[in-house]
Amino acid sequence: MKCFSWIITAAFVASAVSSASAAEVSLLPSTNIFPDASGQTGTIQLIVDNSTDPLTFADGVLGVAVSSSNPGVIEFTGATVFTPSFFGGFVDRWSAGTVLNLTEDTIDRLQGTSISTAGLDGSIGPNVDGGGPNLFLFAEIEFTVVGIGSTDIVLGNIPGGAFLTQGGLGDVSGLVSLGSTQITVEGIPEPATLALAGFAMVGMLCTRRRYS
Repeated sequence: MKCFSWIITAAFVASAVSSASAAEVSLLPSTNIFPDASGQTGTIQLIVDNSTDPLTFADGVLGVAVSSSNPGVIEFTGATVFTPSFFGGFVDRWSAGTVLNLTEDTIDRLQGTSISTAGLDGSIGPNVDGGGPNLFLFAEIEFTVVGIGSTDIVLGNIPGGAFLTQGGLGDVSGLVSLGSTQITVEGIPEPATLALAGFAMVGMLCTRRRYS
């Protein structure tokens, strides 16, 4: 196991505890609107912004659950928790990245675990391109479009334990804001429907001419 000593100063601890929301986890789809349900694919990035009052989750855990509110619109097909290394492999972001129980509509756990690693330290390594030192690409979900409609993709806390923690602070779930996003699949009218709409318009025009 690669080791990296990590020290949280007393000043940082006091600052983090006093913050109402020290980290935000948001969802960024490759697109929010699809024109039809023809098997198109997309991705959803999980972005962590800890620029307000940084939580690093060092010597702790960053874990979230994911769900789709309307089954039959999209299906989750895969997920990755990114675990980059820096300085020639001497410094790791996470000691492990976990994807647990991925189904078509839920992911029980997307988790980065830090044991003597840096966590989300903005001074170490590149994060989101052009996003500044405190914006991190934590994970990515792949999905396939399967039906027409809208669905909310929602992040939630993992039940049954402390999965948002940091060494020296313990449970920091009260300092983390978990986001959501909506994906909509629009339907293209069938040819028969378009033909009926065309006949209706012609009929309306003929009626107007008849009575004008």
